[in-house]
Amino acid sequence: MLDDLAPLPADGAAPPDVPPIARVLDDPVEAVAPSDPDPEAYRAQVAAGFAALRARDPQVAEAAFRAALEHGRADVNLIYGLAAAWWRQFRFDLARREAERVLARDPDHGPAHALLARLHWRRGDLAGAARHARHAVELVPDRESYSRLREQIERELDVEASFDQRVGRRVILYTPADHPAAAQLAREGVARVDREVERLAEAIGFLPPEPLPVVVYHEREFREVTEEDPFLRGRYDGKVRFYVAGADPWAPLFLQVLRHELVHAILRAYIVHPLPGWLNEGLATFLAAQYRPAYRRRIERAARADGLWTLAELDRGGFDDDEVERRALAYAQSFALADLLLRRLRREGVQQLLVEIASGRPAGEAVVAALGFADLDELEARYRAFLEGVYRVGGNDPRPRIRSALRTLGLADPTEAE
Repeated sequence: MLDDLAPLPADGAAPPDVPPIARVLDDPVEAVAPSDPDPEAYRAQVAAGFAALRARDPQVAEAAFRAALEHGRADVNLIYGLAAAWWRQFRFDLARREAERVLARDPDHGPAHALLARLHWRRGDLAGAARHARHAVELVPDRESYSRLREQIERELDVEASFDQRVGRRVILYTPADHPAAAQLAREGVARVDREVERLAEAIGFLPPEPLPVVVYHEREFREVTEEDPFLRGRYDGKVRFYVAGADPWAPLFLQVLRHELVHAILRAYIVHPLPGWLNEGLATFLAAQYRPAYRRRIERAARADGLWTLAELDRGGFDDDEVERRALAYAQSFALADLLLRRLRREGVQQLLVEIASGRPAGEAVVAALGFADLDELEARYRAFLEGVYRVGGNDPRPRIRSALRTLGLADPTEAE
């Protein structure tokens, strides 16, 4: 059977040390009963489903488990495998249905409880999430990931117990009742964030299929829930989380952070296959208008020292580098790459790139199919030339052109009054 589901990674990107979505235990799937019509086909589909989950290919896993369930009994581990495949495709309604089928047959199935904990958590039902997480830990007490899940949910439950909840067209907004911005958020928060999602979705090319959970915190509460470094202002981990200091939730800095995390959420609602970090962070940073004058200094300094990140290096962990300056360079370079792609290809080309990646194409093949480059090396060469020509110290200030590009995409620069 499957023993675990990794929570959605922070910011939508999967760092190398995130455990795979599922792992097959040593104990085998139950033997096929003699009355099963095609035991060999059943075994083959079971093996294919588990292999696809290990390879993070949920669409193949879904097809294999569905076929296995047609050939054999409704084994709870196979139903759970199907639920896991739906989870990784962001089909949360179907994942919930299959996980509940598992518990109807086996109320002591720990992994199904853990999955339902995550599904309730995504819907904002922290009480239901905590109940299932506690069951998972009681049933599988030595599973560290279940203990961490329970601790995270209970920590959020303590912090968010008094939060107000408002449901909009595109988001479910959670706000602390005692926040200085509470009155303004109550009056216009949902409508304002709904509009941000719709504008970003128009630029990216697709709308999320269900409302995105967005949580506003005091800074202290944000640090308590996320346990992140003191420089982080926002995070996406299945929920968009950010903190607001003061009474103005739409101050440019906070609006930029919100928009950045919403881009991650929209992308992950559509693309279940690996998304290149340079594209994921590049689009989030660019569409949030998070340009900084220091970007050019960092890029030029790194170029002189032959220290620029390659696209492959950015994917392997540039955004999580231990050195703050190297992390900042990764974001500067990803911003510049999104600038290049949107300038050269405009919205339609970038949207086609996302469609190709969503279909399961590896990044290199998607770049060839959507952008017309011969391979990733040609994109890298064009990118290096762009950095040297546009993002050099002493060159023209790119901000007017960036603002013009954002207006073309239907977005305003948060640093300018709407």
